[in-house]
Amino acid sequence: MPKKKRIRKRRHHRRRSRIRLVHKYAEKVPGTALEPFWKEFHALLQGQSGVYVLYKNNVPHYVGKASSLASRVRHHLKDRLKGEWDAFSVYVVRGDRHVKDVESLLLRIIKPKGARVSGRFRGAENLKKSLLPRLKRYAHALDDLKKK
Repeated sequence: MPKKKRIRKRRHHRRRSRIRLVHKYAEKVPGTALEPFWKEFHALLQGQSGVYVLYKNNVPHYVGKASSLASRVRHHLKDRLKGEWDAFSVYVVRGDRHVKDVESLLLRIIKPKGARVSGRFRGAENLKKSLLPRLKRYAHALDDLKKK
C-alpha cells in the first residue's frame, strides 16, 4: 500500500504591529549646514522631542535630550559647547516618557567627553547587585572542588 503524502498546512501568523521608539532621525549632519538651512531643518523637526549627539571629528562629544530638537541643537552654536562640535545627529523619540531613558542609555554607553553627567535609570534594578552574591556561592563550590 503506497504511503500517503502528508500535506502541511501553512500557518498564518498574525504580525503584531510594532510601535517604533525612534520615529525620525538624521545622522552626522555637518554643523555648518544648520544656519543656512535653518528654516528647512526647523520645519522638519518642529515640536519634536528626542535625543541628539554632537560630534567632534566623528567622535561623540556630547549627548542631550530636548523637547524641541531643532532649537536645542542650534542653541549649542552659542553656548559652552560652541566650537566643540562639527556634526550632529538627531533622533525623534515617540513618547516623551522614553526620551530620558534613551539619553541615559547613550550617555552610559558612549561616555562623551563633553558630558557633565552619566545618566540615571530611575526605578530600574541594578542586576549587578543581585548577581554578585550568587557568584560568590559558585566561588565557594569551586574552592571546595579544588581542595578534593
